[in-house]
Amino acid sequence: MAKDEGFEWNLKARELEAKGDIDKAILFYERALQANFDGNGPYDRLSILYRKRKQYKDEIRVLTHAIYVFETFVSDERSDKYPKLERFKVRLQKVKDLENV
Repeated sequence: MAKDEGFEWNLKARELEAKGDIDKAILFYERALQANFDGNGPYDRLSILYRKRKQYKDEIRVLTHAIYVFETFVSDERSDKYPKLERFKVRLQKVKDLENV
């Protein structure tokens, strides 16, 4: 998949979410995820949306994928790589704790 597709799907998802069409927004954020989009937007939004719905397994899947993408595809030269990776890891641990409650 082209990198641009992930970017476009993320933009479409943001538009849909802003209009209140959360279910469709989730579908487009998931497409961005499948494209290994290297921005944090779809991962952040999906994890928030899934947390609100108490869909912890989906949130864990999304955050695990975000960590994979940032460790595998994001250049070490990017100044935001490590702060975002750390944020994903912290959030992943929190949702794992919630799931085990």
